[in-house]
Amino acid sequence: MMLSKAGSSYKSAFITYVSIVVFTSLIVGVLLYINGNSLIGIDDANIYLVYMRNFAHGYGFVYNPGGEHVEGFTSLLWTLVGSLFFCFTSNPESILLIFNILIVSFATWGLCRYINSFFEARPFFSSPVILFLGLMLFLPGYFEWSVLSLMETGLWSSVLILSALNFLRFEPGDDYNKAAVLIPIKALQ
Repeated sequence: MMLSKAGSSYKSAFITYVSIVVFTSLIVGVLLYINGNSLIGIDDANIYLVYMRNFAHGYGFVYNPGGEHVEGFTSLLWTLVGSLFFCFTSNPESILLIFNILIVSFATWGLCRYINSFFEARPFFSSPVILFLGLMLFLPGYFEWSVLSLMETGLWSSVLILSALNFLRFEPGDDYNKAAVLIPIKALQ
C-alpha cells in the first residue's frame, strides 16, 4: 500500500511538472512568434556558441581555433553544458532552448509547490498557484531573458530560485544537515 501511494505521488508530481512545461512552452512559443521565430539568441549567446563548439571539437576555450586560450564567456558551467550538446549536433540552439524550458519549468514548478505549501492549498493548481501563473504572463521579459536568449540566465535563475526555496524550508532552531541547505534539489522534498 505504501509503495502505491508513493508511486501515485510521483505520478502526480510528474503530471504537474509536465503541465508547467506546457505552460512555459506556450509562453515561449508566443514569444518566438512575436520575435520572428529567431532561435539564435542574443549576440552574447552567439559568442557562447563559438566557445562551446570550439571546446566540443577539442580546440579548448578559444574563440578562434589555434588562437589564444582566453575566457571570453561568463559562465563556465553554461559553456560546458552547451559543449555537451555540440557533441550531438552542430546546431544546438533548439536543444539549448528546450533545456532552458525544462529548467525554468522546474524552478516554476518548485515555486508552485512552495506556494501551495505556504497557503496549505490543494489541489496543485490552487487559486494561489493560478494567480501566480497568471502574474507570470505579465512578465514575458523573464521568459525572453531566461529561455529565448539562449544564455545562462535560465540555469542560474533556476539555481537561485531552488536555493531560496531550500532556505525557506528551514525555520530558526530546526535541526538540519548543512549539506541539505546547500543542495537546491532538496527544496522539492
